Formats: sequence, structure tokens, C-alpha cells
Amino acid sequence: MRLKSHISLFSLVLSLSCSGKTETAVSSPGEAGETGAAGEAGEAGEDGAAGEDGAAGEDGAAGEDGAAGAAGEDGAAGAAGEAGEAGEDGIACWDLNGDGEPNPEEDTNGDGSVDVLDCAGADGAAGAEGAAGADGADGADGADGAAGADGAAGAAGADGADGADGADGADGAAGADGAAGAAGAAGADGAAGADGADGAEGADAFCAGVDPLEFLTPAFTAGGTVTVGEPQTFTANLTDTGLEVDLAFLDLYSDTYDGGTTFTATFDEEGPNVFVIIATDGCSIDVATVSVDVEVAEAPEPAATVPGFTAELGPDMSAAGLSQCGGIAAADFSSTGGTEFYALCNGYSEVVFACSIDSNLTAEYVSSAFSLSGVNLTDGACDDWDGASNSPYGADYILSVDWSDPDCYEYNVDFDMYVHFYVQWGCAGHFNTHGTGGRVWAYVRE
Repeated sequence: MRLKSHISLFSLVLSLSCSGKTETAVSSPGEAGETGAAGEAGEAGEDGAAGEDGAAGEDGAAGEDGAAGAAGEDGAAGAAGEAGEAGEDGIACWDLNGDGEPNPEEDTNGDGSVDVLDCAGADGAAGAEGAAGADGADGADGADGAAGADGAAGAAGADGADGADGADGADGAAGADGAAGAAGAAGADGAAGADGADGAEGADAFCAGVDPLEFLTPAFTAGGTVTVGEPQTFTANLTDTGLEVDLAFLDLYSDTYDGGTTFTATFDEEGPNVFVIIATDGCSIDVATVSVDVEVAEAPEPAATVPGFTAELGPDMSAAGLSQCGGIAAADFSSTGGTEFYALCNGYSEVVFACSIDSNLTAEYVSSAFSLSGVNLTDGACDDWDGASNSPYGADYILSVDWSDPDCYEYNVDFDMYVHFYVQWGCAGHFNTHGTGGRVWAYVRE
């Protein structure tokens, strides 16, 4: 646009110049004189002063166009022009009336929105007719129509032939009995009938032929010396009736009974203890009042112990060259129980562990001997032997002893011995023997 204005202005200036319309003044020339005789050529005079310009001659005829000159070199590229103004937006393909607004009639696909999906072109020509599809399945039968009106009555038919005679009617009711006649004379007695056959033999009752159940003398037998506080096994002595026997007890301090003639009892007093045994086999019952002499248990021989030992005393193992160095009897949930247990066990050649499942001093499990060479049981390090491990657990220890050779930090309450010191332990396959009075002991050899 701006380049075009410059070209028009240049054309206007050029046009005014060629038409003689300039502001320069031009003088008129004088009349020409007669031509004089030619003189000798004189020396060339000095150039005279330049005369005034003569009047401009009329424009000569336009000469023919000269041959086209060679094309000049391309000029340098001009600076980029300013960006033109943005053109107006075109009409959307769905805007059928060109008003720029979506109208209901422009929703050609009926989806509730006016958008590019409504920009459908004109319908194409109809395609060739496709092949006929397979017949559809028969539709369900329609409902029955309403019954039609009755037809007109037909003419009366001819009378039929007479039917056969009907069967005779039933007999009438019997008449009333006549008055009873006089009684006849009594007839002679008939002969006695033969005896009937014997009936089947009845079944024997459940207890038929069973001898009574009775206590023998003595009424019971003890399995050994009966001592205060120690469970003892007893057997009731009864006649054999061939039936299963059940027992019951009165005035017995503590008993355990699982059927049959054997039971376990515990007594809490020294001297004669009287109680009652009731026995039955389901057919008969017998009762015996019995007395058992209960003794005070003799104190065990003191076990050999290491110097300074004051813990729970265990069974004497001095015959095997062992002296007790540690022992516990009850859980007190101490956080340093293992350190206390092992305190006197360092500095010897071997250590042996033992335990009981209850409060007696019988060791139900005794371990192998484990070397203490180079071992400090209280240094906070894990001690791993062939068949046992003593693992640190917080500020305490857990002892694992088992035929499966537990490694460090391997714990299982099913081990031969499992001891979480002063918290929980088990012995000889029995779980949680700390709750049944079970003890744990340690012995050392010089």
C-alpha cells in the first residue's frame, strides 16, 4: 500500500518536468545579420564568455525504443513490512444462516449440541439395493380372539326310540324283629381244647447275669509314697464285671480323673487323709471310704553350687562333675534376667542346661555340655554352639536348645528348651512351663 503511493508521486513530478512547467526564466534571441565574407582564419581567440542559454526547442519526436539493457543485479532485500491486520473469522461449517450463533435447527444430528458433528454434507445418492436378509424367526402366537356370538337355535330333532326297561329297584327296609322266644335248655359242656404252643423266649435284661460291682481289699493301691503337695497315682481295686467302670470322689483335696480305675490325687496335709470313692459299672454301684497316710517330702540333698550361688536350687548333678551356677523358678519380666542368670557361669570349661515342666526338682530335660572356651555369656554377643544358641535380645538374652541346632536369633517355643529369661520359657516340648511352676537351671564343669 505505501510503495504504491511513492510511485504515484514520482510519476507526477516527472510529468510536470516534461511539460515545461518550471519556474526557470528564459530570454528571447535577436534577429540574425547577413552573412559576411569569410575572412582568413584568425588565430583562435580566447574562448568567449558562455552565452545565455537559448530557448528550449520543441520536443523532438520520440525515438524508437532502444534495445533492452541487460537485467541489473537484484537489489538487496527490503526490510520486512509491518504485519497486516487480522482478517475476519470465517463462518463455521455448522452455521447454516451465517449469524455466528448456534441455533436449534443447526443441530442436524439431534445430539443436543451444535458443533462440527453437525457439519454433514448433502445426502449422497441412494446406494444399490442390498440382497434380501434371511427371514426372521416366527413371532409369538397372538392372543385368542373373543368368542363369537351363539348361532341361532336349530330345528327340533325327531323323537328317539323308546329306551330299555330300567333295573329293578332296591329292596325295601327290613321289618322290625318279632318278640324274643323263650330260652331253650342249656346244652352239655364240650370237650377241653388242646394246649396252645409255647410262646417265644423273652430277651435277657441288660444287667441279667452281671455280678455286682464291689471294692476289693484294699480298696485302692498307691503308685508310690504319698507326700504333701506332690501328685500321686492311685488304682481302685474292684471286681471285674466285664463292664466299663466310672469313679467319683468326695472330700479329696485335688484329683485328676480321665475314666477307668486309675486317678491322680494331691494332698495338702500330713498324716491320714480320708476320702470317699464311688464306683459304678451301670448295673451296680459300690462306695468305699478310704484313708491314705501322707508324708512330708524329705529335703533333697543340696546340689553342688559355684561360689556365691543364691538362685533357685536344682537337682544335684555333682556325680557328673557339675556345679550349679544359675537357676530361675518364676517369671518377673526383668529386662536383664539373662545377665543375672549367667552372672556366675563364666570362667569354666563347659556349661549344661536343664529344666523341669512343673515345680518338682526332677529335670525332664538335660542338654549336652557346651564349651565355654573363649565364650563370655554376658558380653552382649551371640554364642552359637552345636545344638544351642544364646542370642542377645535387647538388654537381655534368649536361650534356644534343640536337636535341630538353632542358629543365633532363631527362636521357637517348640524347642527342647526355649528360655526368654524371666519372661517366658518351655521345657521338653511343653509350652509356657513358666506358668506351671517349671524351673530352668545351668551347671558348669571346672
